[in-house]
Amino acid sequence: MSLQSAVMIKESITHNTGYSARVCIQNGQFEAEAILPGTEKQLSTIQRSALYVIYRNSGGSDDACGINAALQSGVFDCRSQAESVLENLASFGWLLRTYTNRYALSEKGRNFVMRRLGANA
Repeated sequence: MSLQSAVMIKESITHNTGYSARVCIQNGQFEAEAILPGTEKQLSTIQRSALYVIYRNSGGSDDACGINAALQSGVFDCRSQAESVLENLASFGWLLRTYTNRYALSEKGRNFVMRRLGANA
């Protein structure tokens, strides 16, 4: 795969899934791969924004935020992107799926948001 193709795939991964992605060389070929959000440093910009959206729309409490409210935030381009990003964050423990299409911050997600808000105060 050419470098240009790998970069285009990398950008597509980030846009469609919300994952950060990187281009690397494997066996002499350029490859694009997602970076799974296990730690704070691996969160993409859209994933970080999604955590703040859930925090803001839940009023900072344990209430859940629905897909529609998250979609209206302007962070996501489309419903499928919002669903994908939020589901990915839930699968890595950043969010809790409380009901169908409703998410709340997990302890891990809440700690991340509170540290960031505290640093900006």
